Amino acid sequence: MPRYKYEKLTVLNLKGVEYPITEIRQAVEHLKTLKQAKGTGLEAQTSVRAGRYWLLARPLLKLNQIIGRTPREVWELFDADVDGQRESLKQRDSLSYAPPNHRLRLPRTWRPLGGYLSG
Repeated sequence: MPRYKYEKLTVLNLKGVEYPITEIRQAVEHLKTLKQAKGTGLEAQTSVRAGRYWLLARPLLKLNQIIGRTPREVWELFDADVDGQRESLKQRDSLSYAPPNHRLRLPRTWRPLGGYLSG
């Protein structure tokens, strides 16, 4: 069974069809009947903590990733994708974009503006 508490399964095509998470087999059977295009796949949705943030994870699997696997293996693929999204968010959060904490060094030729005007 999945490690995360998934809220819903969605078979994505032009229009998404939602399934309860207990009906993964029916969702895959529906996915098999669709023409496989670029945006077609099975999406699971969950909210998880990632550091100090809440991540709305929506891993997407294509039909060729699902065929021949048991439901347990499919949930493991979803879990692995969520793990990757969590780690990515944690790494981005740990990056600091603040300037280094040092004094601003001005060129030696710099003088206050008042110095040029006062005679």
